[in-house]
Amino acid sequence: METSFIYERFDGPAGIGIELVYGGENHSPKLWKILARQIWTENAPEGAYRVIEHTEAGAPLQVSDLDSLCAQRISVSHTASVFAVASRETAGSTEEFQESAMLGVDLEAASRQQALKVRERYLSPEELALIPADDLTANVLAWTCKEALLKAGMDPKVDIREALRIERLPLPIAPGKSAGAADLGKGSVTADGRNYPLTLVTYRLRLATLRTPEYLLTLAY
Repeated sequence: METSFIYERFDGPAGIGIELVYGGENHSPKLWKILARQIWTENAPEGAYRVIEHTEAGAPLQVSDLDSLCAQRISVSHTASVFAVASRETAGSTEEFQESAMLGVDLEAASRQQALKVRERYLSPEELALIPADDLTANVLAWTCKEALLKAGMDPKVDIREALRIERLPLPIAPGKSAGAADLGKGSVTADGRNYPLTLVTYRLRLATLRTPEYLLTLAY
């Protein structure tokens, strides 16, 4: 199936905006990534032209031509067919780690079987007991939670099993829906010798134009 690119935006919790670019599956992976990023670049809500730069630690920043001196912390994730960017107005603009800037996003195809095969690599013993070994959705969800927590902590060298903890998995909700208390997950990140509790929210994306139509997108904030 050949599809054109589609750009969408919806509001998440805590003032977090989520932008999606998907489609274009007829393009090669390398060209697809270039085109998806360009479409995101040209679709700023305020009409600006924006680019993605990075801190020394590798965390992405959004820089706009409207104010080149003010860089906004964002989080980015992509698969073979979907590009996602989460942004938070309160995320801050410094190069250093700050609690107020903690934001992570990750998305995966809901059918990704690899999550079952490698769960011992990214889940702690307590998490392995919490998440059934044969539940594909729960394991893909846990994968996205861990990746979102990793990005929120801004340190790619941490022990993903021990420094990033899932205490409760979120319940997937529809894009744009307000998450209730029962929908929220709980996690934490250990950074700089401190433990930071974070909220987890997952959206179930049904993108009917794609060959793989269902994805799970998780925010950690």
